[in-house]
Amino acid sequence: MIKTREELIYLLTQAAELEHLLVCQYLFTAFSIKRSEKENLTPRQMNAVDEWGQLLLLIARQEMEHLGLVNNILTSIGSMPHFERPNFPNTGNYYPFPLVLQRLDFETIQRYVCVEKPENVINPLCPEHLKGQTTNDVLSSVSYNSIAELYALLKEGFEKFPLPDEELFIGPPSAQVGGAELDLNFGRIGAEGGVYDVTLFPVYDRATALQAIKLITEQGEGTPHLSAEPSHYLRFLEIYKELKKMKEEDPNFDPSRNVVMNPKSYKHSNTLGGSLITDPRTNEVMAFFNSSYELMLMMLIRFYAHTNETPEEIKTLKFAAFFPFMTMIIRPLGEMLTRMPAFADQPDGPRAGAGFELSSVLAFLPHKQAAWILLSERMSTLTVEMNQAAKRKNAPEGLDYIAESMALINKQFSKNLLKK
Repeated sequence: MIKTREELIYLLTQAAELEHLLVCQYLFTAFSIKRSEKENLTPRQMNAVDEWGQLLLLIARQEMEHLGLVNNILTSIGSMPHFERPNFPNTGNYYPFPLVLQRLDFETIQRYVCVEKPENVINPLCPEHLKGQTTNDVLSSVSYNSIAELYALLKEGFEKFPLPDEELFIGPPSAQVGGAELDLNFGRIGAEGGVYDVTLFPVYDRATALQAIKLITEQGEGTPHLSAEPSHYLRFLEIYKELKKMKEEDPNFDPSRNVVMNPKSYKHSNTLGGSLITDPRTNEVMAFFNSSYELMLMMLIRFYAHTNETPEEIKTLKFAAFFPFMTMIIRPLGEMLTRMPAFADQPDGPRAGAGFELSSVLAFLPHKQAAWILLSERMSTLTVEMNQAAKRKNAPEGLDYIAESMALINKQFSKNLLKK
């Protein structure tokens, strides 16, 4: 049983790391899918692959929502938002299942089915090594062996925590991020919630904390039959069945590019394994992706843990850190890498991919003006470097457009600096 604030914070940081890692995995798989009939697909296969890609992106967005809700709970009980996580791959017993970056194929979707499987569901697709393992938790009294079990622990922890709301929920209401802040407060067809299939709301007491945990478990990790829309588990199970049927009809059918597992541009000190990318041009684009990804996370941290920003500045942070940056920078760079060679000696061989590599500690920048200047400088540097790379011979198509998008985002972001 959870008895201390520290135990609650620890399990919430575990939940944040898992949600973050799942976002990266689902995006990597979505980036890997083939994009045209020219890639050995029939029109019917192309339609199916495109639909699977859209579902993967939808699920990734909802995992971002889960990460946001977990961070709202963290800040509501007095902690910092948590966006740190280890690099890929992670196959030890720190987490309850393997966490790897893998292209869209049978093995990948099978793993996702097992990751999202509710505890009370028996599925023969889940062999012993994918059923979950007990985490090597520093708090042995609150160890867990699945996402569903982790959130069940958190639910029980908040229900039975031995402090009244006014003593447990000590975080400032101004630190909460909801649909109003993200312009998500209007409905969508088919289910309740906001645009982009994302629903966020502030957490300020036990009832709203439990509401957030309920939404997360019903939407994806725990209860597949009670929510207003299919759970992540059911969506992955449907993709698996459709992929199996299409492979039976055409054994040569392959929905994704030949992307390596766990691509990395350098050797990591905090994880073993992975595919070291040796093609220099590809490595450069990987560096652009990783720098952009880290920059986005730093802006998200600033958004969730801002200090004395004005409402206008909060709006600017939202514009820079959320969907424009993800759709105009992160996604096109990630898809670009799946078309580029992984190895210098195999130009027609396996393709690379976005490694989601973190090279530094994602610390909160406490001084507002210095933080904004630093973030703007990083965008300026990336814009210049991508423009220079785009002018070289055999530059990847579209890199100049991504650099232009970065410049536009920074132009909007830096308006506040000019007022100082």
